[in-house]
Amino acid sequence: HANRYGRYIVPLLSLSIDFYVRIFLQIYTSPHEVKRSARHSESEYNFNPTAPKVDRKCEHCGSTYHMGGPIWSDPIHSSQFISQLQKQLSDFNEQDFKTHKRMHGMLQVLSE
Repeated sequence: HANRYGRYIVPLLSLSIDFYVRIFLQIYTSPHEVKRSARHSESEYNFNPTAPKVDRKCEHCGSTYHMGGPIWSDPIHSSQFISQLQKQLSDFNEQDFKTHKRMHGMLQVLSE
């Protein structure tokens, strides 16, 4: 509903850690960009957004699929933001953050 207020988001970092999801994003105001926001999401009759399109009924049991979405279909990380975090993290050591190795590892995986 942010579109109603002329706002849109840009995901910087999206993480799934243990039993939760954490998303860092920037919020911008631009009515012009909001008009183009539909290109960031998809709604389809799919089990998986990257799967081929399917009929409205399951070919095995005949049950009707339920509409899913919208699903974000643009990148969920900013490589520039991740690089900045890696540079800043390199200024610290394990005495500064007990989770230093874990943070470094997560950022390394995301940058690949």
